[in-house]
Amino acid sequence: MVAEPIRMTTNRFQFEGPELELVVCCSKTTTDAATAENIRELANGHLDWDLTAEIASRHRVTPLVYRKLLSLAPEVLNRAGGAIIVRQARAVAVRSLTLTGELIRLLSAFESKGISAIPIKGPLLVMPSSGDVSSREFDDLDILIRPREIQAARAVLVLLGYTPEHVLDIEQEAAFIRSEHAFRYTRQHDQMVVELHWRLQDRYLSFPFDTEELWNRALTVSLFGKKVRCLTAEDTILFLCMHGAKHYWERLEWIACLTTMLRANPSMDWPVVLKRAQRLGGLRILHLGLLLARELDPTCGADAALARLKPEPLANELAARVWRMIGVDEMTGSMREVYRYRFYLKARERLRDRLRVVRFASIRIPHPDSSVWQHVALPNGLLFLHYLLSPIRRLRKFGLQGLRGVVKPARIP
Repeated sequence: MVAEPIRMTTNRFQFEGPELELVVCCSKTTTDAATAENIRELANGHLDWDLTAEIASRHRVTPLVYRKLLSLAPEVLNRAGGAIIVRQARAVAVRSLTLTGELIRLLSAFESKGISAIPIKGPLLVMPSSGDVSSREFDDLDILIRPREIQAARAVLVLLGYTPEHVLDIEQEAAFIRSEHAFRYTRQHDQMVVELHWRLQDRYLSFPFDTEELWNRALTVSLFGKKVRCLTAEDTILFLCMHGAKHYWERLEWIACLTTMLRANPSMDWPVVLKRAQRLGGLRILHLGLLLARELDPTCGADAALARLKPEPLANELAARVWRMIGVDEMTGSMREVYRYRFYLKARERLRDRLRVVRFASIRIPHPDSSVWQHVALPNGLLFLHYLLSPIRRLRKFGLQGLRGVVKPARIP
C-alpha cells in the first residue's frame, strides 16, 4: 500500500499565481484533456509574460513551456507576451545544441588519448526518449573520468582552451581529490563550463555509488552518430533522486527529467533499483523522487516502484514541502545552504548515514573557494588544520540550527 500523495490539481494545490500554474502544467510529461484546457485558458488569460518567462527560466523548463504552448495554444506565441517565451526557447535550443556539439568534441579528444569517459546528465537524459537535445535546458557539461585518468583528462581540457577554476599545488590537489568530486573548467571566450568528475557526488552526501560498478554496467548509445557511454537507467534513476534531494528539488526541470526517464524505461528492473537504494541507505530518497514524479505525471510509471515500497509518511511530508517551495524565489547565500543541508538530512532514513553526512560536511577539507581557503592560507604541511577550522566556520555561519534533525529528523522545520 502506498501513502496518498498531494494531488497536483488547481483545486488542491495552491499556486502562487497563474504564471506559476501555467509553467507547472506545461512541465508535465503528458497532458490530459483537463490540463490541456487549463493551459489554453491560462495562456489566453491575463498573464504577466515577463514573470512567466522568469519562472520558466528559473526552473529550467523554458523548452517544455514553449513546446506545450506551440501544441495547445500557438496563437499566444504570435503576441508580444508569448514572443518572450519564443526568444528564450530559441536561445536555450542554441545553447543546448552548442553544448552537445562541444561534448562530442571533448569525448573524441579524450578517446584519442585513450581516456575513458561517461557523460552524466546533460543531453544524455533526453536520448532514451525523444533524442531531441534542444528539448532540455542545461548549463554545463558533466563528465565522469576514472580516477587514474584525471590528470590526463585535465591536460586535454587545457589544450582545448579551458582554464581551471583554481590553481592548486600537489598537496592541495590531493586534498581536493580526497574531499570533493569534480574539477570545474571554464573556456573564457564563450563561458563554456565543464565539470570533470571522478565520483558522481560529494563525499559528504554519504551516498557511496561504487564507481567501478558504474563503469562495468555502463551502456553505449549513439549521440549524433558518436558512440557514447552512459549510465544504466537503474543507476540514472538513483542518481537523479540523490541529486534532486541534495538540492531539495528546487527546480521543476529535475522532476521533469525523472518522469522522462521513467516513461522512457517501462521495463526498469525495480528489484535491482530497490536493492541498490537499500544498500545506499537511499530508499526514502528514492521514494521522495518517485512521489514527485507521479505528481507531475501520474502515468509516468512511478507506481510500479511505489507499489513495492512500504508507506513512508516522511517522504510524503518532504514531497509536500517541495511543492510548497516550488513557488518561492530561489534562495541564495547561507539560508539556501542551511535549508538544503537540513532537507537532505531529513531525506536519509538511517541514523548512521545522517551522522556521516554531518561528519564529512563538518570536517572535510573545504572546497578552495570557501572562506577558509581564501582567508586562512596554511602551508602545505599544515593543511590538516582545515579539519579543525571547517567545523568552527560552519558553526559561526549557521549556528546550531544547521545540526538539527540528525537524531530526530522529523523535527526539522
